Amino acid sequence: MALTSSRTMASKSVGMTKEQLQESFKPTTEIPISKGLKMGVAAVEDGGKTHFCITPEGEVYCIDIEGEYRGVCEKFPEEVKNRLHIADIPFMMKESGKEINNENTLKLIEDEIEKLMKFAVDNPDEKGTIVIDSDTNLKATLNDWLTEQTDLVRSKNTGKMLRTEYGRINSRHKKIRDNLKLTGWNVIFTGRSYPSYDNSGNVNNEILEPRWNDELRGWCDVWGELKTIKGKKSFIIRRCRYDNTLIGDVIVEPTHQKVMDYVSEKTGIKFS
Repeated sequence: MALTSSRTMASKSVGMTKEQLQESFKPTTEIPISKGLKMGVAAVEDGGKTHFCITPEGEVYCIDIEGEYRGVCEKFPEEVKNRLHIADIPFMMKESGKEINNENTLKLIEDEIEKLMKFAVDNPDEKGTIVIDSDTNLKATLNDWLTEQTDLVRSKNTGKMLRTEYGRINSRHKKIRDNLKLTGWNVIFTGRSYPSYDNSGNVNNEILEPRWNDELRGWCDVWGELKTIKGKKSFIIRRCRYDNTLIGDVIVEPTHQKVMDYVSEKTGIKFS
């Protein structure tokens, strides 16, 4: 049996071509810049979060973790009610017949978000806005769920749970964010704001801190705070992925579209 030389084998092999490489790696001029805007909206209790979340144009799909929308829907204009679709998590949990606990609640939230993701992927011409109201409640549910786990690693000295175990919360929250991002739609996470404290423990009511998953600060394209300034509802930009000079800018009488248009005008990014 004749042996094939290494030189002959090399001549027969086909290497990676530039055309094959460019099937994955595209010039920036060929990448569409139109995308959904991932936004975080923080405010104090009754600070206007729900009203802001009904202002997006087109279909709005709300994962209502707080169970508040059913009680206020009748106040909405008929046009809003016709395009606002609500997954009332507490009500759905009660109607499911399943045990009401943190694991089942989280699984329901995850399942509803996955439905939206699959619908968006299967129907690329459909566009909408997804609202998670609120991440403050989602964070609390995740925290409670974590403490219920029976296999937590604890300190041998103190018996306290190691901080590394909080990675379980981040992993589960990341799965939710990943599915939301796959939709390509606009996303709004809401969070309740609370007074901040300085290094001496003094309360600062001027600078408020949203109580939500810390990863949202980096994940959101824009996040800001709803406040009433001189009698007018305003949106103060606290972070913008595309232009840090927008931090502190104030949008008076804000709507979702008004914030998108403002960021788009200042950065050149087109949002769908």
